Parts: sequence; C-alpha cells; structure tokens
Amino acid sequence: MPYAPVIEDQRFKAAQVGQWVAPGSGLTMYDLNYGINGTFTSSPTHTIDDRGNPAIQFSGSNNIDMGDNDRHDMHTSDWTIAVKFRYLTTAVSFPQLVNKYGGAHGYGMEIVDDAGADDGKIRCWIKDASTRTNALSGTATAKDGAWHNVAAVWDRDGNLTVYLDGVA
Repeated sequence: MPYAPVIEDQRFKAAQVGQWVAPGSGLTMYDLNYGINGTFTSSPTHTIDDRGNPAIQFSGSNNIDMGDNDRHDMHTSDWTIAVKFRYLTTAVSFPQLVNKYGGAHGYGMEIVDDAGADDGKIRCWIKDASTRTNALSGTATAKDGAWHNVAAVWDRDGNLTVYLDGVA
C-alpha cells in the first residue's frame, strides 16, 4: 500500500473528492477514499519527495487519466485543490498540475511558463457556461527546483485564491 497521511477528522474525509498518492511503482495512481484510481498514460519515472515519500516525475508527455467521474465535478459547493510538486525543467509550455475540462465547464491549475512577468507563478482557473475566473499565486516562483505545496480555494461568491507554500 502506498504511503498516505492519516485523516483523523471524519467530517473532512467525508467532504473529500479523493486523496491520491504516488505509488512506489506501477501504472496506477491510487485513490485512498473512493477507489477512483487513475492510470498513467505512459510509463512514469518513480522517485521520492523531500520527505522520502513516493513521488512521480512527469516528462511533459505523460499524465494520469482519472476518467470523467462525476465526483470530480465542482457542482455548486466551495472547494479546494491541493498539490505537492517540484518543477525541474521546461519540458512543456504551461505544465498542467490539475485539469478537468469538457465543453463549457472545467477547472485547472498550471505553472505559468512564458518568460513574462507571471513566469513561474501558479495559475488556477474555473469556467462555467458563461464565466471564466482566473487567479495567480503571489510573487514567489515555483520554477526553482524545490518542492512546493500549492492550494487553490474557490467559494461560490466568486473568489478564487491560489496559495503557493501558504502565501497568496
């Protein structure tokens, strides 16, 4: 079984869409809550993070397909997406950390990679049939080779905030 932190507060666990952890090997990304596992689209490079936990190194040509599960839709509630990552190289323009998009609705989180004023920031977006809302992380860069924690928080009042290592 892959490493995962224990969630003690059952109210928090019940509200989670999923909790995926990197496997030490293989082609499956395991969801510890609902069994909505993801499949790597090509062979990943397995590595470890800064705390010795299993991690995946993406090359820009591989990703994880989670399918189109209704549980991953945002519906009408507030939500948070959190990801731990390390940016090592410019393998692809605007690397996606999270992305679910189909038709007129969706959301995503990406590393800005444009050599402009926002280069290295994290951009998060959410889109419904009529509106797209974007938000950027603060002034810190994520393109420094260090491990980072990023969270995007959306409320139904229209506020979207991106935190990079706890700073908006």
